[in-house]
Amino acid sequence: MSERPEMPYEKAITETAKATGKVVDLVDKASPAIGNIYDWMIGDRIAQARERNLDHLQRKTKRIIEERDLVDKTTRFRRV
Repeated sequence: MSERPEMPYEKAITETAKATGKVVDLVDKASPAIGNIYDWMIGDRIAQARERNLDHLQRKTKRIIEERDLVDKTTRFRRV
């Protein structure tokens, strides 16, 4: 029995698979750097915005508690 002839697209598929494997390796190696850049550009800003929002809400809550003259900060009852 003779071997089957190589089809013209088989070599293209093989080369595409090799190139795809190289791209995947490159992305895998670059992903920590990409993550660091993301954190530096966007992540830090988001973290800082969250801290400012938390501080604002804590100050507002404290002011409300003082205005209402609450005995226990976990209840809604006023002092008598």
